[in-house]
Amino acid sequence: MSNKLAAIKESLMVFLKKREVVLFLIFFVISSLSFGLGYLYAKDYNIAPIIIEKNC
Repeated sequence: MSNKLAAIKESLMVFLKKREVVLFLIFFVISSLSFGLGYLYAKDYNIAPIIIEKNC
């Protein structure tokens, strides 16, 4: 059992050392935070649109 966990941990560490994976994860986290915070901010501060009436 311990050997399997050690092998999984070692293969995971080799996988996470790849630069592309780390950059993708950082990009994904920043994008998710940006979208989530923007959604929450827009939901709380939604103002009714300005309606301009024309006199014809």
